Amino acid sequence: MNEEPFCLVALLKAGESLDRVTDLLPPARREIVLQLATEFSSLPTDKLRGKLAAVRELAVLQMQSYLNEELGHAWRELPSLLQCWIAQAAPRTHGNQDHQE
Repeated sequence: MNEEPFCLVALLKAGESLDRVTDLLPPARREIVLQLATEFSSLPTDKLRGKLAAVRELAVLQMQSYLNEELGHAWRELPSLLQCWIAQAAPRTHGNQDHQE
């Protein structure tokens, strides 16, 4: 889990109730999210949304780069629904294609 987007969404959605949301996390992740929340809490809502959009855009670019490396540019010629499925499935494989588990 990437703590930064989690923190940004939690601040946007939970606001004052952030502690209730972070209580759901394991202690190590909770600490990271609370540190980020301290850093981000002074930002206005539009800045939080902008930061979240930037994090999402970076994640999309990183996934596209990964897919280009692994599959070449041919994946971009697939129907958009299939592109989306591949992008969602790729991180779960972690390069392990052994299906005998």
